[in-house]
Amino acid sequence: QRKDYTVIGDAVNIASRLESFVAEPGQVVIGHETRQRLGDGYQCRALQEVRLRGKRHVVQPHLVLGRSGKPDRA
Repeated sequence: QRKDYTVIGDAVNIASRLESFVAEPGQVVIGHETRQRLGDGYQCRALQEVRLRGKRHVVQPHLVLGRSGKPDRA
């Protein structure tokens, strides 16, 4: 049995464009809102702001470097 799922929305579009146009192979790049929700449990480095197709405002991408050793926010 095979099941197919589809995800839609602004967050999915931004994630797809960050993956396609910003991230290098093997990197995890996330948007600003996702970075805020991660809390202190991960180290990230802000990358240069980018203008993504179909977006009015620039997007602040962040490169996920790894776990920080600090406890995650609940």
